[in-house]
Amino acid sequence: LASFADLAADVLAGLCQGNVHVRATVDRIYRDNPSLVVLSEYDIAETARRNFEPGGMAATMLFARGAQAVMAHRVIHQLWVDGDADLSLALKALCGRALATDIHPGARIGAGFWLDHGLGFVAGETVVIDEQVSIWHGVTLGSTLNDSGATRHPAVGRGALIGANAIVLGNIRVG
Repeated sequence: LASFADLAADVLAGLCQGNVHVRATVDRIYRDNPSLVVLSEYDIAETARRNFEPGGMAATMLFARGAQAVMAHRVIHQLWVDGDADLSLALKALCGRALATDIHPGARIGAGFWLDHGLGFVAGETVVIDEQVSIWHGVTLGSTLNDSGATRHPAVGRGALIGANAIVLGNIRVG
């Protein structure tokens, strides 16, 4: 676990121009939450398996923008859950700029999530994505701005697949 966590921290810090504060934060979150390391390893393995990524898990971790976005979100979401809203939003902004995604720190994402390409993926604060979901680039899981409360964004069911450029808005369930 330690070697994976070290490499993951290097990758995520590298997205932020080698920011030592990002590296230290990722190290701390992984150290305090070893289950996140296991979860990220599983996400990367699933991405490599479903995407037939040349080079397997190593290439997926180093070069697959979608896998990196999910890995970053897992750390950012933990900060959110821990009550550190400011730091989670700051890291979301940094990683979002680097990866061309906008995943709110409050979004809940299940194990084995495959975000193909990642570019243009948007997920709102109350989004819930179940296990084994596959989502392509350009997908928006957003609100209608007419709803408020804890379920104003979509929920995506286990094993669902959402294709490129889909826009799914409001308190609905897909899959």
